[in-house]
Amino acid sequence: MESFSNQTINFNELPDYKKTELTPIAKRYKKVLLFNLIVSTVIIFGIAVAVSILFLDQFSWIYKGIALAILFLIIMISNVFSLIAFKRKSFAFREQDVIYCSGVLSISYEIVPYNRLQHVVLKQGWLSRFLGLATIECYTAASSNNEVAIPGLELDQAEKIKNLLLNKINQVELKETSDNEDASNDDINSNSISTDQNLEENATN
Repeated sequence: MESFSNQTINFNELPDYKKTELTPIAKRYKKVLLFNLIVSTVIIFGIAVAVSILFLDQFSWIYKGIALAILFLIIMISNVFSLIAFKRKSFAFREQDVIYCSGVLSISYEIVPYNRLQHVVLKQGWLSRFLGLATIECYTAASSNNEVAIPGLELDQAEKIKNLLLNKINQVELKETSDNEDASNDDINSNSISTDQNLEENATN
Protein backbone atom coordinates (compact mmCIF):
# COMPACT_ATOMS: atom_id res chain seq x y z
CA MET A 1 0.00 0.00 0.00
CA GLU A 2 1.28 3.45 -0.93
CA SER A 3 2.13 5.69 2.02
CA PHE A 4 -0.13 8.74 2.35
CA SER A 5 1.58 12.11 1.96
CA ASN A 6 0.13 15.60 2.23
CA GLN A 7 3.11 17.94 2.46
CA THR A 8 2.83 21.70 1.96
CA ILE A 9 3.73 22.80 -1.58
CA ASN A 10 6.53 25.33 -1.91
CA PHE A 11 5.34 27.68 -4.65
CA ASN A 12 8.88 28.91 -5.25
CA GLU A 13 9.80 25.43 -6.45
CA LEU A 14 6.91 25.12 -8.93
CA PRO A 15 7.98 25.21 -12.61
CA ASP A 16 7.28 28.54 -14.32
CA TYR A 17 5.62 27.96 -17.70
CA LYS A 18 6.52 31.52 -18.72
CA LYS A 19 10.17 30.49 -18.79
CA THR A 20 9.47 27.85 -21.45
CA GLU A 21 11.37 28.49 -24.68
CA LEU A 22 8.70 29.34 -27.25
CA THR A 23 8.89 29.08 -31.04
CA PRO A 24 7.46 32.04 -33.01
CA ILE A 25 5.09 31.37 -35.90
CA ALA A 26 6.36 31.76 -39.47
CA LYS A 27 6.97 35.36 -40.58
CA ARG A 28 5.19 34.65 -43.88
CA TYR A 29 1.94 34.37 -41.94
CA LYS A 30 2.01 38.17 -41.70
CA LYS A 31 0.97 38.25 -45.38
CA VAL A 32 -2.11 36.18 -44.53
CA LEU A 33 -2.87 38.49 -41.62
CA LEU A 34 -2.48 41.64 -43.75
CA PHE A 35 -4.73 40.21 -46.47
CA ASN A 36 -7.43 39.32 -43.94
CA LEU A 37 -7.21 42.77 -42.33
CA ILE A 38 -7.50 44.56 -45.69
CA VAL A 39 -10.48 42.45 -46.76
CA SER A 40 -12.29 42.88 -43.43
CA THR A 41 -11.60 46.64 -43.45
CA VAL A 42 -12.99 47.04 -46.98
CA ILE A 43 -16.09 44.99 -46.16
CA ILE A 44 -16.89 46.70 -42.85
CA PHE A 45 -16.21 50.22 -44.13
CA GLY A 46 -18.06 49.49 -47.38
CA ILE A 47 -21.14 48.33 -45.47
CA ALA A 48 -20.97 51.44 -43.26
CA VAL A 49 -20.82 53.74 -46.30
CA ALA A 50 -23.70 51.89 -47.97
CA VAL A 51 -25.84 52.16 -44.83
CA SER A 52 -25.10 55.88 -44.50
CA ILE A 53 -26.14 56.48 -48.12
CA LEU A 54 -29.23 54.27 -48.23
CA PHE A 55 -30.73 54.55 -44.75
CA LEU A 56 -29.41 57.69 -43.05
CA ASP A 57 -30.81 60.45 -45.25
CA GLN A 58 -31.97 62.43 -42.22
CA PHE A 59 -28.36 63.18 -41.27
CA SER A 60 -26.13 65.63 -43.12
CA TRP A 61 -22.94 64.43 -44.80
CA ILE A 62 -20.92 66.29 -42.17
CA TYR A 63 -22.22 63.98 -39.42
CA LYS A 64 -21.94 60.97 -41.70
CA GLY A 65 -18.37 61.90 -42.54
CA ILE A 66 -17.44 62.29 -38.87
CA ALA A 67 -19.05 58.94 -38.00
CA LEU A 68 -17.28 57.19 -40.89
CA ALA A 69 -13.96 58.79 -39.94
CA ILE A 70 -14.33 57.58 -36.34
CA LEU A 71 -15.23 54.09 -37.57
CA PHE A 72 -12.22 54.04 -39.89
CA LEU A 73 -9.95 55.17 -37.04
CA ILE A 74 -11.29 52.39 -34.78
CA ILE A 75 -10.70 49.82 -37.53
CA MET A 76 -7.14 51.04 -38.09
CA ILE A 77 -6.35 50.92 -34.36
CA SER A 78 -7.73 47.37 -34.23
CA ASN A 79 -5.58 46.43 -37.23
CA VAL A 80 -2.47 47.86 -35.58
CA PHE A 81 -3.15 45.80 -32.46
CA SER A 82 -3.56 42.71 -34.64
CA LEU A 83 -0.17 43.34 -36.26
CA ILE A 84 1.46 43.84 -32.86
CA ALA A 85 -0.18 40.63 -31.63
CA PHE A 86 1.42 38.79 -34.57
CA LYS A 87 4.84 39.23 -32.97
CA ARG A 88 3.60 37.66 -29.73
CA LYS A 89 2.18 34.49 -31.26
CA SER A 90 4.44 31.59 -30.29
CA PHE A 91 4.17 27.99 -29.13
CA ALA A 92 5.92 25.06 -27.51
CA PHE A 93 5.33 21.32 -27.21
CA ARG A 94 6.51 19.84 -23.93
CA GLU A 95 6.46 16.25 -22.70
CA GLN A 96 3.01 16.56 -21.16
CA ASP A 97 1.31 19.55 -22.79
CA VAL A 98 1.16 22.17 -25.53
CA ILE A 99 1.56 25.90 -24.86
CA TYR A 100 0.35 28.74 -27.10
CA CYS A 101 1.14 32.37 -26.30
CA SER A 102 -0.74 35.35 -27.77
CA GLY A 103 -2.08 38.79 -26.88
CA VAL A 104 -1.18 42.48 -26.95
CA LEU A 105 -2.07 44.41 -23.81
CA SER A 106 -2.63 41.19 -21.89
CA ILE A 107 -0.44 38.18 -22.66
CA SER A 108 -2.38 34.91 -22.69
CA TYR A 109 -0.86 31.45 -22.24
CA GLU A 110 -3.08 28.58 -23.33
CA ILE A 111 -1.90 25.25 -21.91
CA VAL A 112 -3.57 21.98 -22.86
CA PRO A 113 -2.37 18.64 -21.43
CA TYR A 114 -2.14 15.82 -23.98
CA ASN A 115 -4.45 13.61 -21.91
CA ARG A 116 -7.28 16.11 -22.54
CA LEU A 117 -6.91 16.08 -26.32
CA GLN A 118 -9.73 14.47 -28.28
CA HIS A 119 -8.63 15.08 -31.85
CA VAL A 120 -6.38 17.31 -33.98
CA VAL A 121 -7.13 19.09 -37.26
CA LEU A 122 -4.71 20.56 -39.82
CA LYS A 123 -6.28 23.41 -41.81
CA GLN A 124 -5.18 25.54 -44.76
CA GLY A 125 -6.87 28.51 -46.38
CA TRP A 126 -6.13 29.18 -50.04
CA LEU A 127 -3.56 31.88 -49.25
CA SER A 128 -1.92 29.77 -46.53
CA ARG A 129 -1.77 26.86 -48.97
CA PHE A 130 -0.09 29.12 -51.55
CA LEU A 131 2.47 30.23 -48.93
CA GLY A 132 3.05 26.69 -47.64
CA LEU A 133 1.53 27.42 -44.21
CA ALA A 134 -1.04 25.65 -42.06
CA THR A 135 -2.97 25.91 -38.81
CA ILE A 136 -3.16 23.19 -36.17
CA GLU A 137 -6.39 23.08 -34.15
CA CYS A 138 -6.52 21.04 -30.93
CA TYR A 139 -9.89 19.89 -29.61
CA THR A 140 -10.69 18.50 -26.18
CA ALA A 141 -13.55 16.34 -24.96
CA ALA A 142 -14.79 19.19 -22.76
CA SER A 143 -15.41 21.60 -25.65
CA SER A 144 -16.79 21.40 -29.20
CA ASN A 145 -14.71 24.45 -30.12
CA ASN A 146 -10.96 24.25 -30.61
CA GLU A 147 -9.10 24.64 -27.33
CA VAL A 148 -5.91 25.86 -28.99
CA ALA A 149 -5.40 26.97 -32.60
CA ILE A 150 -1.81 27.59 -33.70
CA PRO A 151 -1.63 29.47 -37.03
CA GLY A 152 1.36 30.29 -39.22
CA LEU A 153 3.08 26.91 -39.10
CA GLU A 154 5.27 25.63 -41.91
CA LEU A 155 3.32 22.84 -43.63
CA ASP A 156 5.89 20.12 -42.95
CA GLN A 157 6.17 21.34 -39.36
CA ALA A 158 2.37 21.26 -38.97
CA GLU A 159 2.21 17.70 -40.30
CA LYS A 160 4.88 16.57 -37.81
CA ILE A 161 3.01 18.29 -34.98
CA LYS A 162 -0.25 16.62 -36.03
CA ASN A 163 1.43 13.19 -36.04
CA LEU A 164 3.00 13.91 -32.64
CA LEU A 165 -0.33 14.86 -31.11
CA LEU A 166 -2.16 11.90 -32.65
CA ASN A 167 0.48 9.58 -31.17
CA LYS A 168 0.01 11.25 -27.78
CA ILE A 169 -3.76 10.75 -28.04
CA ASN A 170 -3.29 7.07 -28.96
CA GLN A 171 -0.92 6.56 -26.02
CA VAL A 172 -3.46 8.05 -23.62
CA GLU A 173 -6.27 5.88 -25.05
CA LEU A 174 -4.14 2.72 -24.80
CA LYS A 175 -3.24 3.54 -21.19
CA GLU A 176 -6.89 4.15 -20.30
CA THR A 177 -7.90 0.86 -21.96
CA SER A 178 -5.16 -0.99 -20.08
CA ASP A 179 -6.18 0.60 -16.77
CA ASN A 180 -9.83 -0.33 -17.36
CA GLU A 181 -8.87 -3.93 -18.15
CA ASP A 182 -6.75 -4.13 -15.00
CA ALA A 183 -9.62 -2.73 -12.94
CA SER A 184 -12.01 -5.23 -14.53
CA ASN A 185 -9.64 -8.12 -13.80
CA ASP A 186 -9.31 -6.96 -10.20
CA ASP A 187 -13.11 -6.97 -9.86
CA ILE A 188 -13.31 -10.47 -11.34
CA ASN A 189 -10.60 -11.75 -9.00
CA SER A 190 -12.30 -10.10 -6.05
CA ASN A 191 -15.65 -11.67 -6.95
CA SER A 192 -13.97 -15.05 -7.45
CA ILE A 193 -12.33 -14.89 -4.02
CA SER A 194 -15.64 -13.88 -2.45
CA THR A 195 -17.41 -16.81 -4.16
CA ASP A 196 -14.76 -19.28 -3.00
CA GLN A 197 -15.09 -18.00 0.56
CA ASN A 198 -18.86 -18.41 0.44
CA LEU A 199 -18.51 -21.98 -0.86
CA GLU A 200 -16.08 -22.81 1.92
CA GLU A 201 -18.44 -21.37 4.52
CA ASN A 202 -21.37 -23.35 3.11
CA ALA A 203 -19.30 -26.53 3.06
CA THR A 204 -18.31 -25.96 6.68
CA ASN A 205 -21.90 -25.46 7.70
